Amino acid sequence: MTTTAPRTAMLTQLRLNPRHPATGRELANVDRMHRRVMSLFPDSLGNNPRAEAGVLHRVEHSHAEAVVLIQSTLTPDTTRLPRGYATTAHRDLGPLLTALEVGMRARYRIVANPTRIETTDEGRKQRRQLVGDHAVAWWHRRAEEAGLELESAMLTREYRLVGDKSQRSRRPHYHGATQFDGSATVTHPEATFRAVLEGIGRAKSYGCGMLSLVPLTGGDR
Repeated sequence: MTTTAPRTAMLTQLRLNPRHPATGRELANVDRMHRRVMSLFPDSLGNNPRAEAGVLHRVEHSHAEAVVLIQSTLTPDTTRLPRGYATTAHRDLGPLLTALEVGMRARYRIVANPTRIETTDEGRKQRRQLVGDHAVAWWHRRAEEAGLELESAMLTREYRLVGDKSQRSRRPHYHGATQFDGSATVTHPEATFRAVLEGIGRAKSYGCGMLSLVPLTGGDR
């Protein structure tokens, strides 16, 4: 595989300490979690620091434990975390990205924000959250654009992300989130490369859009 501008990415795992006073507040508010994630990167990245550092993240829950996965093209400085906040680990995604080729099979996971623009009876444009079969159809379209032919697509979770209160309405803002898991075959490695590095869909600052791939061997199904 060749790219015009070879790049790699780092995957950082924060295994959160449930007893730390900040974790509960940040897990309950996507704006707070976004600020925590971005606090690990330099303060001099301009007007769009998330894009400049290639930052995507996802929160995963397992049993009583929460893990924040952070993908970035700059290595985060985890010494900026509060003492006792999380245990950390890093993995270079370079070998995965350089191995992308036509016919490669992989398991995938993505938490996405499936939406579409609709026109109201009054002629106004509004964005509508997609759920159920409509969300699955959205994922099939976006996966094809990302150079993936889906072998399976399981909608494993639908939930709502809650953020800060708006200064105007004094109400929190919400984003729908849908987790998809399954397996796929790479059909266009360049498109898949870009999708992994840039993410898919909207609400990337709030934990959506990060596409994770794990290559399958010949015996895996």
